Amino acid sequence: MLKGFHLTLMMGAGVASPVPRRIIESLVSAQVTETSGRSGFQLVFTWAKGSPIDADLQGGFFDPLVRVILVVTVNGTPQVLMDGLITRQDMAPSDQPGMSTFTVTGSDMSAAMELTNLTGLIPYPAMPAEAIVALIVAKYAILGVIPLIIPSPIINVPIPTEKIPKQLGTDLDYVRRLASRTGYQFYVVPGPSIGMSVAYWGPEIRWGDVQPALSINLDARTNADSLSFSFDGVGRTIYLLTIYIKETKFPIPIPLPDVGILKPPLARKEALPLKFEAIDPAEGVG
Repeated sequence: MLKGFHLTLMMGAGVASPVPRRIIESLVSAQVTETSGRSGFQLVFTWAKGSPIDADLQGGFFDPLVRVILVVTVNGTPQVLMDGLITRQDMAPSDQPGMSTFTVTGSDMSAAMELTNLTGLIPYPAMPAEAIVALIVAKYAILGVIPLIIPSPIINVPIPTEKIPKQLGTDLDYVRRLASRTGYQFYVVPGPSIGMSVAYWGPEIRWGDVQPALSINLDARTNADSLSFSFDGVGRTIYLLTIYIKETKFPIPIPLPDVGILKPPLARKEALPLKFEAIDPAEGVG
C-alpha cells in the first residue's frame, strides 16, 4: 500500500488525463480554495521561452475551459480536491534565471454554467423549481455533473394558463435565483469519484462533526491569530405577500414564514427581524 501523500494532476479538453512528466516537473504550487458558494484553484508553473512547457502553452494545453482535476492520495485512498475549468492565465516574466512563472486560475464546474445568457429563450411550463433545476443540471452530465436536489417544503407548480416561467440570465444565475427564492443554496462539489461532481441544490448544511473552538492567547492551544465579530441589528427582514380579495378589493399583507427554520440556529439567541419588505410582483416574471 502507498504511504504518505501523492498529488495527481489531470488536464484535458472535456476529458482529463494525467499530464506528462514535463508538466509535473514545472509545477511549483497547487492551491485549492473552497467556499460555500464556489470553489477555485490556482496552478503555478516555472516558465522560460523555448522550454517544453512554453510549447504546451503555445499549443493550447492551458487554454481557458481546459479541464483540470486535482487528486490527492493519502495512504492509498484517493480524494478529489478539484474538478474544474481554467478561466484565466497570468504570466510573470523575470530577469532572474528560473524565476519566470506562468499561472492558471479556474473554478469548479459551475464555470460551465455561466457562459451563455438565455434570458427569455427557454420556457418551463408546469414545472416546479426542483424540476427546472434538474433539467438545467442535466445539460452538464457530459462533464460528470450529477444533481443532488432536496425538495423544498412547499412545492409550487405554476398553472400554464396563468404563468409560464422563463429563464432569466445564465443557467447558474437562474438556478441560484430559484435557490434564493426557496431559502436554499446552489453549488458544485468535486467528487466523490474522479471525473464526477455533485451539483447541490438545497438548504445550507450546518451540521456535521464538531470542530475545535477557535482559541487565542491559550499558549499551545492557540489556533487563531485574531478574531473579530460584528452584529447588524437591523439586517434581518420579514417579507410580506399582499393578497387581494376580489369581493372587497382590500389588500391583506401576509408575512411569509422564515424558511430558515430548516437550518439549525448558530446562536443561542437569534436576531429579531426588524425590517418589513413587500415582495415585488416583478419577481414572479422568472
